[in-house]
Amino acid sequence: MAKIGSSGLVAAMLWLLSSATALAGVLTGELDRTEGGLDDQFVYTLTIEGSFDGEPEFPQVQGLEARAAGQSQNISIVNGKYSKEVQVQYVLTPGKEGTFAIPPVKLKVDGKDMQTLPLEMKVSAAGAGSNRAGSASRNVPSSASADSEAGAGDGIFLERTFSKTQAYVGEAIGVKIKVFNRVKVAGAQPDFKYPSAFQVKNIEGQKSYTEMVGGNEYNVTELDAVVIPNREGDYKIDPAILTARVAVQRRTRSRSFFDDMLGSTELQEKRLHSSVATLKILPLPLEGRRKDFSGLVGNFSMAADVTPRAANAGDTLNLTINIEGQGAVSTMSEPTLPIDPSLAKVYKDKPDSHEDLDPNKGITSQKAFKYALVPNKPGSFNLGHLKVQIFNPEHAAYEDLDADLGKIEVSGSAIAVAPAPVAQSQIGDNLAPKASASGAKNEHKAVEVLSTDLVEPHSPKLLSGSDRLTQSDWMVGGLVTLLSLGSIGVASWFSRMRSPADEALRTQRANKAFKVSKKQLEMAHQCLQKQDLAAALRIAQGCFKDYTGAKFGVQGAAVTLRDIEGYLRSKEVDRDTLVELREVWSALDQMIYAPPLGQNPSRGEELLAKTRKILEQMERQC
Repeated sequence: MAKIGSSGLVAAMLWLLSSATALAGVLTGELDRTEGGLDDQFVYTLTIEGSFDGEPEFPQVQGLEARAAGQSQNISIVNGKYSKEVQVQYVLTPGKEGTFAIPPVKLKVDGKDMQTLPLEMKVSAAGAGSNRAGSASRNVPSSASADSEAGAGDGIFLERTFSKTQAYVGEAIGVKIKVFNRVKVAGAQPDFKYPSAFQVKNIEGQKSYTEMVGGNEYNVTELDAVVIPNREGDYKIDPAILTARVAVQRRTRSRSFFDDMLGSTELQEKRLHSSVATLKILPLPLEGRRKDFSGLVGNFSMAADVTPRAANAGDTLNLTINIEGQGAVSTMSEPTLPIDPSLAKVYKDKPDSHEDLDPNKGITSQKAFKYALVPNKPGSFNLGHLKVQIFNPEHAAYEDLDADLGKIEVSGSAIAVAPAPVAQSQIGDNLAPKASASGAKNEHKAVEVLSTDLVEPHSPKLLSGSDRLTQSDWMVGGLVTLLSLGSIGVASWFSRMRSPADEALRTQRANKAFKVSKKQLEMAHQCLQKQDLAAALRIAQGCFKDYTGAKFGVQGAAVTLRDIEGYLRSKEVDRDTLVELREVWSALDQMIYAPPLGQNPSRGEELLAKTRKILEQMERQC
């Protein structure tokens, strides 16, 4: 055997080491960026070269949400050598600012335990990351408020604008949400939330146009809405969030045949959001508000018309009252007509209303009240002036809308009108003789004989034997009385015996009320997933009835909203819970019985979440 010299031995060892290294598996992890903002999404790519067992798991990091975004595989054969590379991607979404330490990812590759190197990423305020160009400068009217996080460096950003930041209860506020982009967007999912004290009216459809920002032309998609505050306070409005899938430059370690097929871009999710906004809602003042306040908040006008103006007694006249202007008319109460009931009968018809939503003006609305008037007697009559009190936010004061109903000419003969019912307190006076117009007293009629077969009163001595009560009659009567008293006693005893058991059943039902409600809400979610929104909302409203019915000890179907509120007040439940309950109940009613065009499943999810929240509050306080 030939000897191997020292130099030959070193060369052989190096060859063996290089061969072992070439055959060993490789596990690496890398981030597409190490710094960014809260509205950024980071991509962590785990590369595995070699064979591995099981599925890799991304470690949990507090404040960081990790979601698997799929994997790709690349197999190559070079000079007879087979190699396999697998890339697994995770989308990381930060939930707060700060520095996040990503621990090593551990995996067994080619039979050996391996781990990646730990990495670190820094998250700053939205739009303040090193890879962003900062917020774009926007021109906003002095009467409006805009909050935006413009990531011009990423080619896409979001802006939200309120028509006003201070308003009165019931005053409409316009909202504009603009999505600016100059990159390809494959899809987007909005998440716009408002406090429960606001009624939200989304404007159907969206506007698309272009706009110049910072010297660059952007495509703009505008999503508009109108919000109406239901109670006063300073409210923090959460950021408007939009999760978008955008096309970005593909990041690959080496190009391959597959890269040429798929192109040079890939889809990544980016989470855009505006900054937090604050709205100050003022209460309607008490000074100057009358008991007949209509509930209208805005700038309105009113007109009235009667047709025809001339008719015969008993004919029908049509009275129409039109109210229109800036503001919501849905909360307006029925006006009180100044018409004397002795002049004409009034029959009211169902009012007609229409609202146009505008993100700049809020709500432009119109409401028409219609009545049928039937005059009772001939003559020329002035119907009087109709006054409707409103609150005008522009003047910060109550105002009266005034409409002259005008005159009507009635011909023909008077129509007999049924006399008004006599009050009980007047019956005694009506029985007394009254003087006629000439001053003479009304004479009573002579006594009339009504019947001749009535039995005269007789003393017991004059009654015949068959008419007298005998001793046996007294005994039978006494026995019947004793049996009756005994049966009452037995029934009372049974009632006392059953009462504890019944009470135990009622207590058990009351204790399980919340648990049953949670199961009902799970059924509602299942209906929502099956696209049966109406059924889901009916179940949600039934939860309130069944829960309160169990606490009352009555059947839930017989419970009304007034019953629920009365029960909660007796338990001293706080006012906010009562207000939220009324708002959610009204919203459920509207969605069930008067659904808007195009049912919105996300609105259903929101109402189910609010239903659960209110039930939890009721359970804690009851």
